[in-house]
Amino acid sequence: MLKLMDGTPEGGLIDTDDFYITYKSNGLDELVFSLSIYDPVYASLREESVVEYEQPYLVKAIDGGGSTAKVKCQLNLDDWKATLKAGYSNGSATLRETVEGVLPEGWIFDDQSGSVIRRTIEGDYTPYDVLSACMDTYSVVFRFDAAGKKAAAYTLANFEPNGAFASRDLNLKEINYKGKSSSFVTRLYAYGKDGLTFADINEGKPYVDNHMYSDKVICSIWEDDRYTDPESLLAAANERLAGMAVPERSYECSLLDLKAADPGLYEFQDFGLFSVVRLIDDVRGESVLYQVVERQEYPYYPEKNTVTLSSTAPTIQDTVKSLSDAIGNQSSGFWTIVKTAIDSGASWVSGGRGGYVQIRQDANGMPVELLALDAPALADARRIIRLDMSGVAMSHDGYDGPWRMIFPIGGEYFAATVLRLLDDEGNPAAEVGWDGVGIGIDGKRIATEAYVSEGYATKEACKELESRCGELEEAEAQWAEEIAGLKEQVGKLEELTEDLRERLEALEQA
Repeated sequence: MLKLMDGTPEGGLIDTDDFYITYKSNGLDELVFSLSIYDPVYASLREESVVEYEQPYLVKAIDGGGSTAKVKCQLNLDDWKATLKAGYSNGSATLRETVEGVLPEGWIFDDQSGSVIRRTIEGDYTPYDVLSACMDTYSVVFRFDAAGKKAAAYTLANFEPNGAFASRDLNLKEINYKGKSSSFVTRLYAYGKDGLTFADINEGKPYVDNHMYSDKVICSIWEDDRYTDPESLLAAANERLAGMAVPERSYECSLLDLKAADPGLYEFQDFGLFSVVRLIDDVRGESVLYQVVERQEYPYYPEKNTVTLSSTAPTIQDTVKSLSDAIGNQSSGFWTIVKTAIDSGASWVSGGRGGYVQIRQDANGMPVELLALDAPALADARRIIRLDMSGVAMSHDGYDGPWRMIFPIGGEYFAATVLRLLDDEGNPAAEVGWDGVGIGIDGKRIATEAYVSEGYATKEACKELESRCGELEEAEAQWAEEIAGLKEQVGKLEELTEDLRERLEALEQA
């Protein structure tokens, strides 16, 4: 019977047998029950109330309807979340050393994983966050006895088949198969911190192969700067590839829990969490060993029990939840991988891995110049174009120069002493230059400094010329009138001269 641990007058007993417990791979088991909204205990239910059934659970969600309410609870692990270790580091320790270093008061740790490797975990973590990081870092799972204050760690690969099997003829009521190979890989290239590889201890190969399922070569790359020694990187790469080299398959089975119904007769039919059992799929013609990665158990109705068998533990729901938690924690392993990917991308852009176009950085990692090279490696390049805040320069003798300035930057403008013009085919057509005295084309000056500096070629000079032309036109009209008057006077003088000439001739004759 469920009990609400708040000292209600009714004793806190919750009158329902309609509940189930979901045992999860991540240790956060859930208790879900339905209750009439008219039950005396319902009014006392609050978020974070403690409900007990063999273990203490915290109410996390209440969904009340017209007559009944569905209540979801989660195993009470508040002891592991009560403190924050800012700037935490385990100092590259084993799993046991790491967990024992963050154990809440009164708790004990039972390490059944067999893990002896040393790994580094760092961040701003609660003790529970440290355990979450351990799951990924040491490839383990945890189970919690919150009532007895005991945490245990297991390695899934260490579980052996226990003899239990499921078949339609015996205990399978329903079977749902899911499979995919979208992440299928058989060859994995692995790199650690600063491009570390394990090629020296792996026959010169920076990759590992796994052809357990297929002979095809399907490549992928994995980078994680948490690895600083080749041996650990090699072991991690093999482990990672083992989960990628086979299709992801899972079965969700509804089965009759024979052990719960008749323990004496069916003791061997143990489908407890993490048990390795044989699934006989007569439709697909397969008999395969799978691991129980989730178990939903109805204490009063064992015929409703279900299990999830999977080759890709934990289940997708747990994976999404873990990813959500990791995204929210900037110090998580997820963000370590993301930052590694960002640094790797930045290395490509900045030319850290070579390239004909590179971004150079200063001692503080700030980008300061853009280079266009005639070779992938800067050390091998001879012809280089450089762009920085001083302008555009070119070198024909590598990065050490000498550099010839093409376009120096002055104020808001580019400046150039020589401009070489090309025709449509890229052949030299003309060279326009400034020699300090004037502008020339192919060595022939076409404008003096005075011509340029005094603005004769400017719009203002043109306007001035237009004004002067207008004045000249007016003067020309005035001069035309004066010239016409002079011509008239000249005509009169010519007539007078002719008259005088005739008179002189007459006098001579007389």
